[in-house]
Amino acid sequence: MLISLGFAALAAVAVGIATTAVVRLQHLEAEEATRQLEAYKSEAATKISAADAKGQTAEAEAAKAQAQIEEARARQKEAELKLEQLRKQIAPRRLNREEFISDLSTQPKAPTEVMYLRDDPESFEFAQEIAFAMQEAGWEITSRRPIPPSMDPDAITAMSVGGQPSGVTVVTSSLGEGEITASFNAMVGRPWVKTAFTVLSNALQKSLGGIATSAGGPNSPAPGTLRVVVAPKKR
Repeated sequence: MLISLGFAALAAVAVGIATTAVVRLQHLEAEEATRQLEAYKSEAATKISAADAKGQTAEAEAAKAQAQIEEARARQKEAELKLEQLRKQIAPRRLNREEFISDLSTQPKAPTEVMYLRDDPESFEFAQEIAFAMQEAGWEITSRRPIPPSMDPDAITAMSVGGQPSGVTVVTSSLGEGEITASFNAMVGRPWVKTAFTVLSNALQKSLGGIATSAGGPNSPAPGTLRVVVAPKKR
């Protein structure tokens, strides 16, 4: 019986040792699992941080690229605007022919001479266009000729016949009170006095966007007539 009790005691000790070993083993396994989990979490965090950094870098590069694209587009637009301005500057002048004729055809008329700068092909061609359109509108064109040479070598050629150094000028011998304010009234939509001078000036203004007018002076046309002076295009 004593022997049986001894075996039982040894068995109990063995069970205790085994249990302790199992518990220790489980503890070690738990520690290893925890270590591996922490290592995984650390590695994952590192990868996430790297991915975030790459993402931020990519976003910054994309934003930079977009800014460069926008800048290039702005430069292209500016270049296109400058090119269009240059084209307008060098393009020959043209009337809005149909509107010009319509504005003149049913209004007061006066005999008109058309003068242009000698040896300037663009002025010559535009003067012809104005004269032919006026004739089609029923106006009498008394002459189409170059501005004669001035006796004063220092004089500006177009000004010797009442014109301006550049652009188109409508010249008359004198202006009535209503004619003086007609251009402004027409521009702001008020009723305006319609004479041959004001009608022609308004029609050219609408077609060209800007002209000059002149009245009186030693070189003005005869009373009751008008003169259109075509000088070189404004630059």
